Amino acid sequence: MLVASHDSPSFCLEDADIDCHVCNTLIAGQNINVGEVCVQFDQVNGCPCESITFKVSTTNSWYIDIFHLWVSLDINKLPKTSVGNPIPRQFPYKCTSDVESDLNECIIQVSLEDIYGSGYDPYKVFNTKVLYAVHVDTYKQNSDGTTQEETAWGNGTTIGKNWGMYCDDDCVNQPPPSCISCDTAFAYDSQLSTCFLDISNIENNRWRVD
Repeated sequence: MLVASHDSPSFCLEDADIDCHVCNTLIAGQNINVGEVCVQFDQVNGCPCESITFKVSTTNSWYIDIFHLWVSLDINKLPKTSVGNPIPRQFPYKCTSDVESDLNECIIQVSLEDIYGSGYDPYKVFNTKVLYAVHVDTYKQNSDGTTQEETAWGNGTTIGKNWGMYCDDDCVNQPPPSCISCDTAFAYDSQLSTCFLDISNIENNRWRVD
């Protein structure tokens, strides 16, 4: 397994609960099932976390050469040619093996800030569809010693004049979770309030006398 990320990722906690997990077929050569693309929208204690995890897994002796990922809220921001075909090499996220071994699982974590911008409202995340396109260069070794190479896409909506596809799963279009935390608050006035810390024989508290 290989994990890749953008230049400045925000990672979720390792023990994050996965609230939403959706998988689509990874299709090579337009009709070969070579694995799946899974999207995990991470949460911790019912609250939105800071990233979405995209995992590509290949099966049946197919392997990953390069996994390109595009994620956005606007389909018009998808890199494409003048006739509307996607340009995977211009997708902003990439996962590839840097070792001499066959790779059958690759993970990219994308920070929500990269998608929604700084200062985003985490609750709005659950009311906005995230669009994504997954392109994978795949290969397998045939019994006769030859190598079969195929382009693969995460199954979704066709865009352009070739068979490139993007996805807009309802996974991230869920109602906001119950995300409530409680703490103690105190009324305060700089002239009328007296802090318990200023009263002798009372320690380790924050109460005030008004």
